[in-house]
Parts: sequence; C-alpha cells; structure tokens
Amino acid sequence: VAASRLTVAVLSPGDYKAGQKQREDALIRRTGFTALSRDNVGYYMEVEEAELRRRLSAEANVRISRRGENIVIGPMVSAFASGSAELAGGLRTMLDTAAPVFKEFAKTLVVIHAYTDPTGPAAYNRKLSVRRALTVARYLLDAGIGGDRMVAVGHGSSDPIASNSTAKDRDQN
Repeated sequence: VAASRLTVAVLSPGDYKAGQKQREDALIRRTGFTALSRDNVGYYMEVEEAELRRRLSAEANVRISRRGENIVIGPMVSAFASGSAELAGGLRTMLDTAAPVFKEFAKTLVVIHAYTDPTGPAAYNRKLSVRRALTVARYLLDAGIGGDRMVAVGHGSSDPIASNSTAKDRDQN
C-alpha cells in the first residue's frame, strides 16, 4: 500500500490516550478531512453506532460499545492465529459488514488497535501487533475506506485488553 494512501501511527504503550486528540487534529489538518462540529458529533455517532449494531447484530462475537465520542467494536476473539498477521475468517466477515457503514459515515476517523498475547519476545510482539493493525487497515483500504481516515496502532503485549491469565484472555489479545 502506498504510504500516501494510508496514515499509520505507531505509538508507544500508554501514549495513545494522551496523544489521541492531538493526533486526530493533526490528521485532520494534514489531510484536509472535514471534521464535524462539536454540536453534531454526538448525534452523528449515535446514528453510526445504531447502524453498526443493526448490521453487525448477526455477528455473535462482536461487541459494540460507546466510550465518549468513540464507537468501540471488539475485541474480536481469535481475530488472528497465534503469531500471525493474517485475518481470520470471523474478522474478515466483520470487516466486510462494517466497511459499508464506515463508507457511509465518512466524517469519522477509523482507529485500528491491534494487540498480541505475551508469548514470545516483547519486540517481536510489538512488530506483530503493528503488522496486524496494518493488515486490517489495508483490508479496509481495499474495501474503499480512505487511508486518510485511518490510523493503525500496534500495542504489542505490554498494553493488553485482557489479563492473559487464561487461554481465553490471551485469545482476546
């Protein structure tokens, strides 16, 4: 994928939350992406969330939640095989279902977070999580989502979304 078509942020664990707003603002300024006014963001996100819930309702393993102005889809269990950056069938199906919604709601930024479990060296896991995030971004790019609307974030194993104490938890990471 040409770098000009895909915006990638590789962030250190813990850096994402503090720098999210600044990075989004920089992305908007750099690409000329038209942001919603603060007055309209809440309503716009509610409508987008409802559409995602409607279309993804058949996906039993997909969770959709709201965190402020963000719509969170996931985590997806077994989205990738262990040690792999190749999309698993369930993730591919979810992306095929969600991509038309992302295209319809073109004023939102799509931030892709990828993780790994702690199996293996930390440096390898960090690179693997970046490759996973880029795989999802490339898939969405091929589905017609503008690269100027996407940011791929690899968290590695040092910023897990689940505890890693059980196989099921590791599967979420």
